[in-house]
Amino acid sequence: LKRAGRGGISPEDVDSRIRAAVAAAEASAAERIRELEERIGGALLLLESAAAALRNGSKLKASVASSIPSAKPEARESRAPGPRPRRGPRQPASPRDRDQGDTQVGGTPQRMLDAMALLERLGISEPTRENVSGFCTISANTGTFRTYLSQLRRAGLIEDVPGMRVRLTDAGRAAAAPPPSIPSLEDLHRIWFAKLGGTPARMLEEIIACYPEPVSREKLAGAIGISHDTGTFRAYLSQLRRPGLIRDIDRGGDVVATELLFPEGL
Repeated sequence: LKRAGRGGISPEDVDSRIRAAVAAAEASAAERIRELEERIGGALLLLESAAAALRNGSKLKASVASSIPSAKPEARESRAPGPRPRRGPRQPASPRDRDQGDTQVGGTPQRMLDAMALLERLGISEPTRENVSGFCTISANTGTFRTYLSQLRRAGLIEDVPGMRVRLTDAGRAAAAPPPSIPSLEDLHRIWFAKLGGTPARMLEEIIACYPEPVSREKLAGAIGISHDTGTFRAYLSQLRRPGLIRDIDRGGDVVATELLFPEGL
């Protein structure tokens, strides 16, 4: 600090730079964790597909083997063969059994279904793709997420609606886990604080405290002790904007919380 003072940099500037560096490191670490989760999700999807292919291959092998007549050993005695027991006709699979294999999902796709069911209970029956991905702490701008959406869409569990939104079908609603009880807005906000963590969660607290009024970027940056015109601050805002938790009143101006934090169902 003494050297900084002799060089024309005040201790306050040094402290501000240290805070900015720490904030940038937090944002970078959070982004790397999300990327790792997405890669793991993609690997799990590939494993699930491989397991399904192996199961189908085993069934095909058994079917082919059963259709090939086995070689009969030569009879050493001229004994007349006894009557063979007749097999009854095979019972056709029920529609429920046929459909069950098409609607079984797991891993991240199941988490997406569960998130949509919870949002529906909160009064958001047609969430944006970003709402769903944000609640599952994954990015909506990846091929992995689009693959998950396609998997759910092909299974008839979700359907697209205008405005880049999605909604559950009756089958998807039945396949989703029962949503947990969220009795109050405070409980919902605590869920989002836990998902965000660190500085973004502190920023969200400030935005929620000002709702329904917007909050300026200068005030928001001051609440967390960094400058509003830094890349770090803009990165934190993006973490809140990406899942649809906030919206901009005007470009580069104030921000305000969205219905995702104040749904009609609470």
